[in-house]
Amino acid sequence: MSRTAGMNTSTFKKMFKQINGQSIYDYLSTHRMDEVRNRLLHINESIKRIALDLGFSALSNFSKAFKKQFLVPHSFYRRKG
Repeated sequence: MSRTAGMNTSTFKKMFKQINGQSIYDYLSTHRMDEVRNRLLHINESIKRIALDLGFSALSNFSKAFKKQFLVPHSFYRRKG
């Protein structure tokens, strides 16, 4: 991203954080977890498939990240019925 913006990496990271209020990693992680939540609510896919599709290598890592982000387990967002 820094190359595309024509900046060195350090400058890009600082500028990104100033503009968005969070690091690039945190920003991307937040958006990835929002996508997970959306898919849990609206698409009938297995939790394992969603986790793998969004880059989690293990379901346990996904579960921990989800609970850390939303303070509830992923099953809370799974549409019932």
